[in-house]
Amino acid sequence: MTAAAGISPFIEALTTSFFSDIYGNRTFTGLENFRYLRNDAGFGYSLNITTFWAVSATVLSLFAGFMLAAVLAKKRKASPLLFGALLIPWGIPVYIAVPLWRALIHGNGGISILTALFGIKANLLLSPAAGFISCLAVNTWMTVPLTAFVLHGALKKIPEASVEAAVLDGANSGIITAFIYLPQVKHTMVIMGLLNFIKAFKEFTLVFLMTAGGPPLLSGITERYVIGATTTLDTFLYEVFSNTDNYGITSAYSVIMAAIVILLMLIWFTARKQNLAAEQKHLRLAVITALLQPVFSWPYGLIFSILYLAGIKKRRLFTAAAAVHAAFILHSIMSAGFLRGFSPGIFPAVFTLLYLQHRFKRIARAENPRQKGYSFGLYNPRITNSAYRIFNCIFIAFMIVSSAAIIYLLLWMSFSGVSACYIDQLIPPHAGIESFRRIFSDEHIMIYFRNTILVAGITGILSPAVSFPAAIWLHNRGRGTTIAVLTFIQILGITGGMHSLIPLYASFERIGLINSYIPLIIISIYHAVPFSLFTITSWLENFPSSFRDIALIEGASAGEWLSKIIIPLSRPVLTTAVMAAVIGAWNSFMAPLLFLNNENLYTISIKLYSFVGSIASGEPKWNIFAAASVVNCLIITLVFSRFRKPAGETAISNFTE
Repeated sequence: MTAAAGISPFIEALTTSFFSDIYGNRTFTGLENFRYLRNDAGFGYSLNITTFWAVSATVLSLFAGFMLAAVLAKKRKASPLLFGALLIPWGIPVYIAVPLWRALIHGNGGISILTALFGIKANLLLSPAAGFISCLAVNTWMTVPLTAFVLHGALKKIPEASVEAAVLDGANSGIITAFIYLPQVKHTMVIMGLLNFIKAFKEFTLVFLMTAGGPPLLSGITERYVIGATTTLDTFLYEVFSNTDNYGITSAYSVIMAAIVILLMLIWFTARKQNLAAEQKHLRLAVITALLQPVFSWPYGLIFSILYLAGIKKRRLFTAAAAVHAAFILHSIMSAGFLRGFSPGIFPAVFTLLYLQHRFKRIARAENPRQKGYSFGLYNPRITNSAYRIFNCIFIAFMIVSSAAIIYLLLWMSFSGVSACYIDQLIPPHAGIESFRRIFSDEHIMIYFRNTILVAGITGILSPAVSFPAAIWLHNRGRGTTIAVLTFIQILGITGGMHSLIPLYASFERIGLINSYIPLIIISIYHAVPFSLFTITSWLENFPSSFRDIALIEGASAGEWLSKIIIPLSRPVLTTAVMAAVIGAWNSFMAPLLFLNNENLYTISIKLYSFVGSIASGEPKWNIFAAASVVNCLIITLVFSRFRKPAGETAISNFTE
């Protein structure tokens, strides 16, 4: 399953990239497709926009997530309300949340509730700045919950004695956050930041639903494509796929995109290894930085690749290479503009320098305990605390108000008798349940729920059926093999995106499986396997070994041990795996968008998208979309509530308590 949906797309893309493949007629062309890509200015422009987008999104989500995690850790009065507000963006599917945000911000041609309240007209079709900033705000809203919860878990491990000692010394909330919380979770922040960066780098669904690539940039008009303010690489690749019949060209784009994502994943994997020496980390990160340069900018990237390789053993040479690289990029931007002159290759170099500088400083402090680390005296406690409170208020207000506004807008539109998203009165016009009646009688929404239940149900059944035997096999092979396999599957899962779905589309089209649920089920199982495999293997590691000994004494065979003891006692963890697989398949958007062209086969995510379409679509049915979205959210909530109790129960709790 992993090979079919995870590895085969990259093999397919690499193989097809050397051919001209038009409707199955393959002709070997060598490197011609890559020369086509190299001469495509749109790809380079999109790469620069994607990097700027990913960096901005990562910084915002990481900063906001840390500030909100600190609020949760201190258990303030606003913590329960904040916790509930964080659950809303985490629980609403992206294909519902993003159109709601589009309705809230863009409204009717830029006239929205923001215009009535603040006089702001944000036309996402015409203003590149409004399109980019709006997508950035929505991305922050959707990524902050997971970031905050992960950092909150790290903050809970900090000894309370250190915080109490700081309070006795007169430290305020700002000082505690800056000098106690932040140093203790830096490593977690680096890992989470890299993960958020990789996810933002291959973002598709959010920008596609929000702006469909964004308002065109004047400097982004090329001979082949028009690049918008939010044309990320995956949206650009989808446009290339939609406008060309040659799979060889789209495969070449997919190969380059996959290479970038894999190298970024190697940076993440290297940074997360705490037991790796600083010198070894420098060596690996320097090599990855050098490998990225030709991919980011050709042919100049080759020169900087050589310079970074020369600085592998000497950090001063690596620093000098980064300085020369930065000066070259600055000169290029000043002479040719941002889209043409910028090169994303400087970011891995800067990350390597900053990350390793911090690592070497920690080593120096460990070797010389007298060396001072953080000096409270360098900061004004009042200024630090004031800044902390200001940012806290901003992020808390943003999450609580925005989450409440999204829920209110969803309910307002669902009970509205007209297709309107501009809230100009407390009660929606012609309020009633007409929209709910229409989705069942006119739109036949139950057909699409049935389709979704079919895909999600089969995924939920097959996912543990695949993961459970694999988990037992790994458990019997030992911890080392288990960690290696889980890490590989995790990395493989994160590297996926539109760049892997398009080659997979070509493979399934070749065997006639487009407009069928088989690709959706395979892809959904592939995405569900990492979580279920990790959950089940963790369960098996904590399984009491005495049960096995008793079974052997009683003469139980291997089959009886499995069917009568392991599986019945594993019901909670299997239920959790099923629930995660069902919700993941239910919320899938990219795969159904790509593989389903027959409306009768649409899953609910694509049917909801058809009601409102992209931002340029005419006559969106906002009230129908909202009513169907409410029903969809209720079904997801009921499924989650139904499985939550069995997932939390454990049959062996009475034996271990």
